[in-house]
Amino acid sequence: MGNYIRLRHNRLYATAYAHMRRFARGMAKGRRVKQGQIIG
Repeated sequence: MGNYIRLRHNRLYATAYAHMRRFARGMAKGRRVKQGQIIG
């Protein structure tokens, strides 16, 4: 699957992105992201 990231929106919803070439600088497990922020 290459690089994979899962964003948890709340307890019910999550979004997964796979086959990414690389992660954005500063991305780490548990880090909060804002709407419109580049993740990969």
